[in-house]
Amino acid sequence: MVVVGCTKPPRCPKGQYADPNIVKATALARLTHNDLGILWRTFKRWDVEHKGTININDLFEGMLGEPRNMFTDALFELLDVTSMERAEFGQFVYAMMTYALFETVEIRQFCFFMFDKDKNGFIAKDEFILFVEMIHKGDSAMANIVSTVESLDVDGDGKFTWEDFCKMAEVYPQVLFPCFRLQISICRNVMGVKWWKAKKDFLILERLAEEEKDERIKRKQLAMLEKQRQAAIRRDMGFVDYYFRPDSRYQYDSKYPPTTADQLVQMDTESIEERLNKLTLGGNIETFGDDKAEKGDLQVEELDAFQEDEIVDAYRQIDDNFLEVGNALREGRRIKVDNKGKKKKKKLNKTAHARYKEKIIGVAHGKVSPGD
Repeated sequence: MVVVGCTKPPRCPKGQYADPNIVKATALARLTHNDLGILWRTFKRWDVEHKGTININDLFEGMLGEPRNMFTDALFELLDVTSMERAEFGQFVYAMMTYALFETVEIRQFCFFMFDKDKNGFIAKDEFILFVEMIHKGDSAMANIVSTVESLDVDGDGKFTWEDFCKMAEVYPQVLFPCFRLQISICRNVMGVKWWKAKKDFLILERLAEEEKDERIKRKQLAMLEKQRQAAIRRDMGFVDYYFRPDSRYQYDSKYPPTTADQLVQMDTESIEERLNKLTLGGNIETFGDDKAEKGDLQVEELDAFQEDEIVDAYRQIDDNFLEVGNALREGRRIKVDNKGKKKKKKLNKTAHARYKEKIIGVAHGKVSPGD
């Protein structure tokens, strides 16, 4: 059965997928197989000699309708092409994707650093005027634009710094307009304005999702570090003091300082793991910047025999109450819990006393849980 009116979608040859420029362009713009097929069809339309390359002049003056000059050539110089007269499919795709996805500040940076190749942070005023004359060649308003640039205050040293350049671009946007017009021409003639708008919206949402994911990871890491910090404080204070004297926990902040969100940004994965290991092992934690405090192991007061007996009795009461709750639930009756100690309990022998004392020490050091 033949379906009338259906056309086969264009396909990009499989051999092109291995091209490093195609790989980079795909990662940059999240290109699909269908996107590459459309780009291949556009490329082949201008490959009039069927050599697998297109003429650079045909690309700018024919496909994009923009004059070829030193600025447009600089776009392909980024790709380290072997010939500045012809471009392969991968070079064409990567160049178009890169420039069309530039933000406003990135186009300005591209213009500035095209002359500041030594990365000195400034460009000569005379060179910039030649650049302006070149990109505005054939423009009826070129004389006015050039005179505007010549009259700009550049601190009297004949140089434009990056700050001067950005200020000029803000006050006189018409000076760099041809550079932005090139981006508009790429969007119109390569894939279409609608496709580029959808692509840019998708990339913005993807970037926001990545930032939200990073924020969730940071919150999780902060919670994990705080949990381990509290466990280390509980281990040093002891189970009873930690829960019955919570106002004393701050005394351990110098030994186990809390981690803030700003500090977490400065830490890599290895630093976080190292910090967690120190908390687990009970070592002193290094602090950041102004948060540094005098470090040293805090000495926790030892318990005498009378205090130990009181804690052992408290644990016996807890165990008895847990046992009563379990028995009452199994038997379906009301719970009878003795919290006031009215009944005199039989004194523990040395073996039972030692067992309870061992359990208390285990809880204090995080080796067992109180309910075990």
